[in-house]
Amino acid sequence: METPVNKILLATAFDSQSLVAFEYAIYFSKLTNAEIVILHVVDKGDFLARFFSNEEIEAKAKAKAQEMLEEMILKNKTQLDAPVTTRIEFGKPYQKILEVAQEIKPRLIMMGKTESATLGKSLLGSNTLHVTCEAIFPILTVRSIADTINFNALNKVIVVPLDLTQRVCEQLSAAIEYGKYLNSAISLVSVLNKKSIGLEMQLIQELNKAKLAVEKEGLVCKTSLIKNTTEPIHKLIAEYAKNEAAHLLIIMTQEESSIVKYFVGSTAQEVINQSETPVLSVVPWERNEDSIFSNIVDPMGVIM
Repeated sequence: METPVNKILLATAFDSQSLVAFEYAIYFSKLTNAEIVILHVVDKGDFLARFFSNEEIEAKAKAKAQEMLEEMILKNKTQLDAPVTTRIEFGKPYQKILEVAQEIKPRLIMMGKTESATLGKSLLGSNTLHVTCEAIFPILTVRSIADTINFNALNKVIVVPLDLTQRVCEQLSAAIEYGKYLNSAISLVSVLNKKSIGLEMQLIQELNKAKLAVEKEGLVCKTSLIKNTTEPIHKLIAEYAKNEAAHLLIIMTQEESSIVKYFVGSTAQEVINQSETPVLSVVPWERNEDSIFSNIVDPMGVIM
């Protein structure tokens, strides 16, 4: 995989969650000096397309989408420091988002998740879920509530839930990179969901290895081991991040048997759904690939 360029890809449908995602994109663009690429995909079944006949849909829908993109940028003009470009594509939204991501190779894909008034929680929409399942680039999913996170807080925390039976190199590398950007402490957490003294000692040992790797990069780091055999892991992680008042939660998607396909397991998907904290999803890299991140951390010795 080619090294990503300094761009943030923001997928927008002009709904509340993607508008809030734009606020996060602006903030992260300032941290990383990244250009923002705003992508809107016109689907023939979406609200813009229904205004027009098949013959005129492309020209008129594109003009309307461009107008709305410009209005969105204008409303946030005073906050923008980095260049902003816009893209309008036609097709299935998640397919086009993935295609554009492969083309521009962004540092980060930014997407919103739906806020459910009836259920009182956030949910992954089908497009966000597809992209999260299939993209090889990091994806930041945010709630549609703008004031969830106070990035001006002095004591910022990034929570990193580690499944120490899996490769965690990319996850720790992301934590270090964004820990430096945010000037944030790192909180590493693992869940022990079975009674086993041997496994508990192993998890503590591996957590301490990861902690030393993070501290070696100059960041404050602590570890926690949650011992709970009854509650779902995703619920424990979401509650831990909330109690830590975390500014970012970094999870790893699970690896399938194919070396090029990754999927979001049920635990990861539910963490994204339930978390009030923005969730950064990353995938493990292969030994012969370049890392997405500038800091390559391998405390467990799995890629040597």
